[in-house]
Amino acid sequence: MLKVPGCNPLRKLGQGSYGEVYLAKKRDSEQLIAVKCISKLKLSRRGEDNLVSEIAILQKLEHPHIVRLLDFTWDSAKVYLYMEYCAGGDLSQYIRAKHRLPEKLVRRFLRQLGLALQYLKSKNVVHMDLKPQNILLTLNSNPILKVTDFGFARRAKDAVQRNELRGTLLYMAPEIYCEGLYHPSCDLWSVGVILYECLFGSPPYASQDSESLKLKLLKDEPIELPSDVTISSNCASLIRRLLKRHPTERMSHEEFFEHPFVDLEHAPSADSLDKALNHLEQAHELEKVCDWKSAYEGYLRGLSHLVAAVEYEVSPKPREELKQLAVQCFKQAEIVKARLKTGREYDSRPTRPAISAKFVSPTKFVSETEFKPTTVKSVARISTSRGAPPRPPLPTSLSFDSQSVVHFARDSQTKLPKADVQSPELSSSNLMGYLKSFFYSNSESSGPPLQLRSRTSAVIETPTLPAASSGKPWFHLSLLIIGIFPS
Repeated sequence: MLKVPGCNPLRKLGQGSYGEVYLAKKRDSEQLIAVKCISKLKLSRRGEDNLVSEIAILQKLEHPHIVRLLDFTWDSAKVYLYMEYCAGGDLSQYIRAKHRLPEKLVRRFLRQLGLALQYLKSKNVVHMDLKPQNILLTLNSNPILKVTDFGFARRAKDAVQRNELRGTLLYMAPEIYCEGLYHPSCDLWSVGVILYECLFGSPPYASQDSESLKLKLLKDEPIELPSDVTISSNCASLIRRLLKRHPTERMSHEEFFEHPFVDLEHAPSADSLDKALNHLEQAHELEKVCDWKSAYEGYLRGLSHLVAAVEYEVSPKPREELKQLAVQCFKQAEIVKARLKTGREYDSRPTRPAISAKFVSPTKFVSETEFKPTTVKSVARISTSRGAPPRPPLPTSLSFDSQSVVHFARDSQTKLPKADVQSPELSSSNLMGYLKSFFYSNSESSGPPLQLRSRTSAVIETPTLPAASSGKPWFHLSLLIIGIFPS
């Protein structure tokens, strides 16, 4: 069995042209990690450059939908990259097992991929090899997607013109193969191919051999969507705009992030709960001055983010509590809508039950006027090997008042009533209809909490690694280049 510094290899996870990936257990903490073992003898000069670039880029990336580089080292024969382990395999295996994925699940995966791309764009990084094999999944009934393999990645300013092909032909943008042109939207073409494959079971240019594939890449013909699978109009429009052969006609990153099928503004994320609380507090303040229209719109915006917070939460109990809270907010929005229609004055509202206990922040008691939702941290969702910081307890019951909505995450005393099984009749927006179906009809079960790690809440434990073979420190990239690949 291969010897890995600081770890005990358990089994091989995969193999590539330059080396293998092993599941390994750290000797000091028993933590499971993935170790990428790269043979130095098999690396060309270009391969060495790609490896150094991958390490340099990964060291600066930290995002819940990007696989983390925990550490690296080398010896005389190999370079070892210690990576976050994703037990669910890759998206390619997942598609093969399911054949086709339902649109609802595809949208959830796509939004997670979109969040990763949005982060990469903010760091001026172009991946250049997006494909299902480079998208890993956590092992859970509600899997989380993570992008990996940045061997071909480059800074956006460098990704303009190349003399060599970078990427995988089946997912490569036509302008790369036909003209050697690396447009910033080349990653979006790959996203379109991945989206197509998830929905229809195979990529649009699937071929028996490489020559047939190259001919399809050279043909300047639009990609047709199969007619035997029904998808929404928003989904179809997104695929068509992503798979424009000419990069100038392809949608931009901003258009992708804002497209209705992606809608990253309302995508489930760690910020969803804070966004919801901000809008709900504003809606309550607008209620006080009888601005029913603006208050109603505020509740709708808050509810849309609260739905995202429910989808983001993976622990069953907090997820159910958030759903109950959203039902209460939904009812309050209906009350405001009724007042908007009848024009009733603020002081004519019936008296509501008093809150049974004053809501508190994690650090101090606050009054209603003192409350600032921006000071409230999102509910903790990731555990670490050192243990996540204590999370503010969510309530299990609540005597609802609009002002209590924005304080719920700080209350440890009051209790939420169980959600009603019937909802009021609605004739308002599609969002309200979606909320009804989500909170009253959704029977999807939640899996156990995901065991993810967070560099923001705990120090990363990395393998106890031996010094580099050169005997010199290797924390800086310049020393890395000299140490791994001495001239």
